Amino acid sequence: MKIKELALENRVTFIYEDTESASKKPISSNFEDDSFSSRKGLNELIFDAKLGKFDTLFVYSHDRLTRNVHESLLLKYLFKKLNIDVVYCRPGEDLNTQNQKINEFFDHLLNNIAQLEANLIGARVKLGNEYKIKNNLWAGGPPPYGYKLNKGPKGRTTLKVSAIEAAIVKEIFNLYLSGCSPKIIAELIREKYPENNDRKWTVNSIKSIISNESYLGYIVWNKKGGARNPVKHTNPIKSSKITENEIISNEIWEEVKKIKSLIRNNPKFLSTPFLLKDFLVCGDCGKKLKCKNNGKGKKRVYYCDNDKGKWDFCIDAKEIEEKIISKINERITDLLSDEKHYDEFYNAYVKKHEEKIGLLKKQREELYEEYKSVIAELENCEKEIFELTQTKHDVDMEKDKTQYVLLDSLKEFKSFLCINKEIIEKKLERNAEKQREPLISKEKFKEKINKDTKLLDSISKKLDSNIYKRYIRILLLNTIEKIIITHDKNVEIISLYFS
Repeated sequence: MKIKELALENRVTFIYEDTESASKKPISSNFEDDSFSSRKGLNELIFDAKLGKFDTLFVYSHDRLTRNVHESLLLKYLFKKLNIDVVYCRPGEDLNTQNQKINEFFDHLLNNIAQLEANLIGARVKLGNEYKIKNNLWAGGPPPYGYKLNKGPKGRTTLKVSAIEAAIVKEIFNLYLSGCSPKIIAELIREKYPENNDRKWTVNSIKSIISNESYLGYIVWNKKGGARNPVKHTNPIKSSKITENEIISNEIWEEVKKIKSLIRNNPKFLSTPFLLKDFLVCGDCGKKLKCKNNGKGKKRVYYCDNDKGKWDFCIDAKEIEEKIISKINERITDLLSDEKHYDEFYNAYVKKHEEKIGLLKKQREELYEEYKSVIAELENCEKEIFELTQTKHDVDMEKDKTQYVLLDSLKEFKSFLCINKEIIEKKLERNAEKQREPLISKEKFKEKINKDTKLLDSISKKLDSNIYKRYIRILLLNTIEKIIITHDKNVEIISLYFS
């Protein structure tokens, strides 16, 4: 036998010998040592085995073929069914006694030892990486986009900001805050930075960047399980804050989180052609105005669907959008024309914020009472179902059909209560998120208003652009509570900034 090569590290090398028969030629391939579901090389081997391309497989050792007991059993069953002999070449890997049961026991033992070894290695690597992360060191692998590796003594690698890439990361966050979708951002970055096109800018790569907490100055590790266990982890390992590595401020991060949460709950919030949707309120009945697109070449409209009739109150969408956006811009500009208005402006904002938090707390109390009531009903329902089920053993329920009907009704009611419980839990979660929104400092408040004023001024001239329509939706979300409009088209804007 001529052994061509042995397995090294995490690679599996299948070893073949020259066959006596000229009709049978040995097949030589390398296969990656990875999980069963993603082992491309192993799948190719199994495919070749099913085609009958070989009848003997030479493997260096058990742990080179697999380090998973379940995989080893599946492979053994498959090769036995296909009449393929598996020969392990390392001394001590095959017992080869006359007793087949002992051989099988020894084979299973070696497979279990291989899996134990894999688990021990994994645990040690994890502990080592946790130690590195907690000491602000890089655990290994390519750095996040925006950083480069800085290799220190004794293999102590840290992250260092890459100025060029960091500028692109900042631009991606700003574009997202301006209403651009990940697809649009990818296109804009590819167009603006053609020299950087060695990196594949895709929707997923943009989503990955705006979701990466590393840009706040942390080293985050173990967010995902990798190829063997590709499940997102809820509690990844995180270093302490490294100030010099901060690319994105906490304020920008929170704004991005807010928009992502908004889109998750309402996917069409930014893409709707109706800029004032969810903001316009009928001044007569207090209901939110609905929207209707009458088709190509026809007008878009807002209307009040009240008791008087669907089209009792109907207004042209483009006309009212231009009017209100212009009015918001003028109002803010007028109020900020004098420096002393800032204090008045900010005090009004603080008052509205406090009122908002107070209202949210009251709503939370009401939701919690409703939640406790549902839990109590659910417990009673489960108790009654249990008692009826127990009765089934003592009473001939065939004689009492009402017992069956009652049991079915209780089970249906339990399902309804469970759904209601989940709905209230989501409402409580959203309420808590809104309460966590911080009060903006006076300095940040002033910066934000000046920024919003300039943007509204430029945006109002570009109403036909989809990107800028998305941005207006975000700006309205951040500045407007509601817009009251009466049947004679009088407008009252209730803002977070001004009364």
